[in-house]
Amino acid sequence: MLGDACDLARFPQAFPTTSASTSDNCQDAADTNQVGNSVGDSSAGTPIDNSAVRVNRTLEVNELLCFLSNKLHNYSVSIVKKAALEFYLEGEISAAKQLLLQSVLDKALPIQQFARNRIGSNKNKSNLDDIINIWTIADEHSIIDKLPCFIVSVLLTYQESQC
Repeated sequence: MLGDACDLARFPQAFPTTSASTSDNCQDAADTNQVGNSVGDSSAGTPIDNSAVRVNRTLEVNELLCFLSNKLHNYSVSIVKKAALEFYLEGEISAAKQLLLQSVLDKALPIQQFARNRIGSNKNKSNLDDIINIWTIADEHSIIDKLPCFIVSVLLTYQESQC
C-alpha cells in the first residue's frame, strides 16, 4: 500500500543495498540537462544522448569515499582532510581504506606503500592520507571511472519520512 521508498525506509533488511550493478545510476547531472544554442537553434530543449559514454559500474555504500569523490576536485586537499578527520570515526576511515584497496586491487597501481595497517596516535590521519594518495594515483592513471560508484545510503525512520 505504501510506496517503495517507504518500504525501503521501514524494512531496510529486506532490500540489500551494499552492492548492485548499474548502467545509468552513476552519471553526472549533466546527462539529464537540456541543450540548446543561445543564438536561437531549433534544437533547443532536446535532451543530450550520452548512451555511448555510460559505463557499467557497481554501487558501493561508503559515505567517506562518496564525500571524497565529490569534494577532492572542488576544494583543497587540506580542507577536505580536516573536514573528514573531524567528522568520520576511526572505524569508518579504516573501512573506507579497505574498500578502496579492494576496489583498486586488480588495477595494477603502485599503491603497496599505502596498503599497510597503521597504528599509533595518528592512525586516522595516516589512513586518510593513504586513502587520498590511493585516490590520487588512481586519478593519475585514469581509472577513477573504472572504480565503483561510491554512494551514501540514507535510511529514514517512519517519523522522518511521514509516509
